[in-house]
Amino acid sequence: DLAYRTTRSSTGPRHVEVEGARVDLQGVAAIATHLPIGRELLDAIARYAPTGRLAEFSLQWDGEEPRFATLAAKARFEDLSVAAQPARPGAPDATPTPGFERLSGIVQLDRGAGSLQLTSRDAALVLPGVFREPRIPLSQLAADLRWKSGSMAELQIAQLVLSNADLELSASGTWRAPAAGSSGPGTADLSARIARLDVRNAHRYVPTSAGEGTLSWLQHALL
Repeated sequence: DLAYRTTRSSTGPRHVEVEGARVDLQGVAAIATHLPIGRELLDAIARYAPTGRLAEFSLQWDGEEPRFATLAAKARFEDLSVAAQPARPGAPDATPTPGFERLSGIVQLDRGAGSLQLTSRDAALVLPGVFREPRIPLSQLAADLRWKSGSMAELQIAQLVLSNADLELSASGTWRAPAAGSSGPGTADLSARIARLDVRNAHRYVPTSAGEGTLSWLQHALL
């Protein structure tokens, strides 16, 4: 079931509402060209090729296209997958976009702020340009995250647990953006615990920015 409503006042931008009890994303993508949505959103649907199911969801935004600063949404999702994207030449931020496979949980967005709870099994993260092997399979991925954007941007990690055949890791903490007028990566207060790690495969989880020499040494020296 999918309901789509749009209204426009004489003085303000168009207001769009989308609601559904249960929707298959692959089916929605197939009919997206027949919906009154903008070209930018249609292009994103084609590139990211979302699959999975949404339940008890609603989206609202003002304007022709949904923007993070004006989007309000909530949904349960099951087996959600989104294709990773290579860096787009000429884009303002020419970096690859991560993807993921078979995530399940609950997400809520409220005009620049939001929360995400994950309870996923047999999932995967795809991080192009970060690791030698960009696809990281995960037997378990659980998370409880909250964030807000703007001048006081902040990410709170109440819980992050991930495990696979090579490792088992848990983490929590907070990241805050630099104060207004300041530059830099911001400040982070994080704690992490590695309960299990197969050192023979440790090189798989070290970023390529560490250098090929470091990665090769880790791959062949740790037995």
